[in-house]
Amino acid sequence: MPEQSKDGGPAFPFPSGPEPRVNEFHDRCVGMSLRAWLTGQALPAIISLENIYCGCEAQGTAAAKAAQWAVEVADATIKALQEAPQ
Repeated sequence: MPEQSKDGGPAFPFPSGPEPRVNEFHDRCVGMSLRAWLTGQALPAIISLENIYCGCEAQGTAAAKAAQWAVEVADATIKALQEAPQ
């Protein structure tokens, strides 16, 4: 698989070539990045926290904070995946 970018690369890479080959992936995948997908997975859990709206004057502020936390979770997950032994 090609070297991953800071966004973790494609969320759903697909085999390249006319026939699927093991461990060969298309390096120009379009669509969602792994970072965006992981952010979307983390967001519902963060929003479900009962205290997320505590201390925020406006709901928009809480939503922005939840989104920021979700991105931080995604970035930490990508970093952990890249550092994990293969």
